[in-house]
Amino acid sequence: MKQKIKKTGILCMTAAITLANSNMVCSAATVNTPKQENVFANLNEDGSVNGIYVVNGYQLTEDTQIVDYGTYSSIRNLTSSSLLENENGMITTEANKGNFFYQGNLESTDLPWDITITYYLDGAEIKASDLAGKSGALKMVIDVTENKAVKEAFFDNCMNRPERLKMLLPN
Repeated sequence: MKQKIKKTGILCMTAAITLANSNMVCSAATVNTPKQENVFANLNEDGSVNGIYVVNGYQLTEDTQIVDYGTYSSIRNLTSSSLLENENGMITTEANKGNFFYQGNLESTDLPWDITITYYLDGAEIKASDLAGKSGALKMVIDVTENKAVKEAFFDNCMNRPERLKMLLPN
């Protein structure tokens, strides 16, 4: 009798472990393809953000299917004419061995920093739009402060807490 209970217990445990493992496999998300990611921001002459885009780069050792995730307003293949599929933030495509790049334009224009650019010509403040055709000593002052609308960790870890950047351009 003890033997029968022991066998039944082992069978139940084995079935439970098998079912648990099969559930884990079925519910696992598709893994991202390893990549390098570079984020670029286009700024207006006053430092306000005009747009942000991400270039995702892959060094593939064989032909593969790329799987990536992102909330993009649009995506563009920068390497080939292969179509990029974007289904609910999961981007997939087939890519050949070698380098592969695609661009994703972010919906958000929030940076971890608030950037303000001020221009001076011969010591007097001047609007960027009034600089064309002028000559003299140009000074640009770029103020970078924390954007409180974005998580503090981004500001703390992305730019070593700059206080104020100054740049004097040659005539």
